[in-house]
Amino acid sequence: MAARDQVAAATKGIGLTTGHWLEYWIRTVRLRSSTRRNYRQHVVTYLPPSWVTCRW
Repeated sequence: MAARDQVAAATKGIGLTTGHWLEYWIRTVRLRSSTRRNYRQHVVTYLPPSWVTCRW
């Protein structure tokens, strides 16, 4: 919860898209490489392409 609030405060007024926020989150959160790879795959597979505008 605190991490979410911190990101919200840092991005307030910037207007991040869902895809950009997910890219930021996946790059900054501590994850094992296999978990990071799985999360990226889930984002690409299950979210509409218009939401995922960034290239990983």
